[in-house]
Amino acid sequence: LSLSLSLLLFLQLGVQIVEICLATRDRNGGLMSLEELWQRLKKSRRMARNQEVSMEDVTRAIKKLHVLGGGFAIIPVGGRKLVQSVPGELNTDHTRVLQQAEATGHTCLSEIVARLKWEKERAISILDHLVREGMAWVDDQAGEERQYWFPSLVPDLAMASLTSLR
Repeated sequence: LSLSLSLLLFLQLGVQIVEICLATRDRNGGLMSLEELWQRLKKSRRMARNQEVSMEDVTRAIKKLHVLGGGFAIIPVGGRKLVQSVPGELNTDHTRVLQQAEATGHTCLSEIVARLKWEKERAISILDHLVREGMAWVDDQAGEERQYWFPSLVPDLAMASLTSLR
């Protein structure tokens, strides 16, 4: 009986993860910090059934969702982990650009070319892909050079969306 009960709770957690990721996809392009997802899950589970959920539970559930397809995966980016909830793999170039933007939540073409020592065309191709997939936002009003913002990496944006849950 306890095995089937824990399986049921695990399946409910998986459904909640999918629901949260789908609900926030327009804002974050299918990339969300594992911490933000965990905070959202804890809040929704407390409100619903007073059930606690650990970071390990969330990680295991995402790994199980990955097996089912649909794009769910955990991606290490610098010192944090992001949850990808869109189909398609992020290659090492995509991940390196995310790492480049981790500290500030944004980057620009010249920073990528200089710091990663890439050709301009390679950087443009990767940035275009991330924008097309909705994982990056373009800011043409930031100054002389176009900025690329990654909502999943901007701490204030993530925290503001969490406080809007109240």
